[in-house]
Amino acid sequence: MVNLYQLDTNTKNLKKIGEITTPLDQNLLGYHYYSLGIDLDNCNFEPSGKDLLAETIARGSDFDLYVTLNSTIYNCYVSGNLFKGLFSHELLSAKLQIEAQDAELKSNGEKVDTPYLEIPQESVILSKIDSAIYAFDSASLKYGFEFIINELRTESAIITENNYDFSFDSLTLTLMGSDRDYSGLLFADLTYKAFKWNANFISTLEPITLTFNNDFTKNITKFLELIVQYNAIPGYEMEKISETSGRIVLSEEEKDASLLKVYMYNFIEDRWDFISFVTSGITLWAVLGVE
Repeated sequence: MVNLYQLDTNTKNLKKIGEITTPLDQNLLGYHYYSLGIDLDNCNFEPSGKDLLAETIARGSDFDLYVTLNSTIYNCYVSGNLFKGLFSHELLSAKLQIEAQDAELKSNGEKVDTPYLEIPQESVILSKIDSAIYAFDSASLKYGFEFIINELRTESAIITENNYDFSFDSLTLTLMGSDRDYSGLLFADLTYKAFKWNANFISTLEPITLTFNNDFTKNITKFLELIVQYNAIPGYEMEKISETSGRIVLSEEEKDASLLKVYMYNFIEDRWDFISFVTSGITLWAVLGVE
């Protein structure tokens, strides 16, 4: 039985949060090291146990999570005429891992349901590389972003999802079932999950449109200089729960103007291209040739 308590670091008082009962392998009664993964969903909380747990692991609190372990042995059959022994245990270490399954993502104060831009590409041709195996040519893909296959088809019919297996890591697709013997051309309509939010990466999710009142390209200059100013240095901070104190601590931090990446839409190639900007203080600037 694993018992969870709230320990007041000032008064040393304990308040019980709850308890979790888990079985041990009865075939390993000798000296053995157990690694127990305890799911708090299975915890038998005290009436105010959930509130105590939230208060205990909150950032900046004066509480620690205190864990004790009780174990019992009973109804065991012993092979032998005489049995003498001791039953004891020791808790070597304990840690708490929190998974935010329903993380809240916001952009400009608004909740984000789709943390990426959906960019389509139609009729991408796949090449056959082996029996029933086709591959995407990376040169024919507009982006290196993760994508989903909306439709896979031959020259005359659509192939259902149940009749192929796709691996994004190798960009290969294996035909199965009734389509396994097909050897002609394959075409795919894709949707990229472009600029998807992830660890150490966040995007605007909404393109910024620049408009001009005059025809600068013909009458004034053949170069366009864009100056982008921002009110804080781009960067990120990562936090984690300390294994020693149980508190939320800063684990990693990086701030640098060069972390800001700018993409501009290429109307000729019908794609977003990365533009290399020069960093100067809190200003990014680039000079683009205009044709």
